[in-house]
Amino acid sequence: MPKYRSKFEKELHKHVMPNLEYEPWRLSYFPVEKEYIPDFVNPTKKIIFEAKGYFRERAEASKYFPIIEAAKAKGYRFVIIFQHPHNKMPGVRKRKDGTFQTMSEWATKNNIEWYSYRNIPQELLNV
Repeated sequence: MPKYRSKFEKELHKHVMPNLEYEPWRLSYFPVEKEYIPDFVNPTKKIIFEAKGYFRERAEASKYFPIIEAAKAKGYRFVIIFQHPHNKMPGVRKRKDGTFQTMSEWATKNNIEWYSYRNIPQELLNV
């Protein structure tokens, strides 16, 4: 059994994505030479899944833009699985109506494919 980085990743792997590989390899991305370890990969459909409980800070969310580009360059689709998609993004201002931008709104605004762990289409998980 692999060593998981969070309880969310462990539960997602055990109950929702048991057929997918957990952190199988690293993906280099730019502009700064860094490496990203995908949480889950469907190698057959070439999909990288990032399990996200929450963003600690807004800068953490920004790191996904070059990661997504690097994944596309390798022919992979990048999907975020949110534990709580309607949680507030860190560092955002209150809107005039009193609400805050959520993580799912941030992803949608930035054209990032996302799902709640409760509604991942089965066809994405089939290996």
